[in-house]
Amino acid sequence: MEAGMKQAEIARVLGIHKSYVSNLIRDITGRTMSVTRMSPHQVEEALNMYDNGYSMREIWTDLNVTEYDVKQLLRGKTRSHHESNHLRAVRLSQPITESQIQCLLGTLLGDGSIVQNQNRGYRLNVKHGIAQLEYVKHKANVLGVEHRVHTYKPNLRSFSKNGSCGFTYQNAGGMKYIESFVIRGGKKTVNEEWLERLSMEGIAYWFMDDGCSSWVGKSVSVQFSTLGFPEDATELLRLKLDKLGFKTSKYQDRRATHKNQYFLSMSRYHTKDFLGAISAYVLPIECMRYKIKL
Repeated sequence: MEAGMKQAEIARVLGIHKSYVSNLIRDITGRTMSVTRMSPHQVEEALNMYDNGYSMREIWTDLNVTEYDVKQLLRGKTRSHHESNHLRAVRLSQPITESQIQCLLGTLLGDGSIVQNQNRGYRLNVKHGIAQLEYVKHKANVLGVEHRVHTYKPNLRSFSKNGSCGFTYQNAGGMKYIESFVIRGGKKTVNEEWLERLSMEGIAYWFMDDGCSSWVGKSVSVQFSTLGFPEDATELLRLKLDKLGFKTSKYQDRRATHKNQYFLSMSRYHTKDFLGAISAYVLPIECMRYKIKL
């Protein structure tokens, strides 16, 4: 037998069926014999394109190979229509900027929720009271989805008795990147990698969502509501603020409806520096200025 012969050629020379040749090769080498006429580089490129959502037609057209070769190479590989669409959307999505990353990471510590789509990707849902419409529009503008902002009529059965507003963000590539930081075990989980990626810009969004400052005598107090987080997540958030130089303590909220719910309170010796550090992100948004007491 000559090197490089195909299974059909071997079977013809030996006078046996090619399926027997395939089984014999599998028994001897532990793998099937390649039937594609593509070069190693083309094989690698085709597999990479498939993993990035390219269709078979796009692969054989771009690589200038035959339909048969591509189908033989990818034989046995399957994925759902939803998954193909998601991979394609990730590939074609606009690059995400640093300000968008911080907006997303900070919002997800606050009032934003991350929801899984049918195609296994994720989207961000943002909703606020109607009084914060300017803030919602600001976030949407940063994320490039101004056209997705909607207002909703008052609902006496929810917090939005005066109406609410919000938007959905689902840049597939951007959310895939954010997912790598915030999703653990299939759900949103505060973790060290997430907080390591968070800058003061992201913390400013968290503060505007769940933080407040107030006068206590002649000094200012800064607090973050963390009722929705378990104790270990609250502790990680406290350590993040400490690491940035803003000494913060964790307290159990006695007014909470459930046990083991906490809030963070910053040392009054550090509040002025903290508010100064985030003011560049907060003060341009008129409806959020009340949160800065300087």
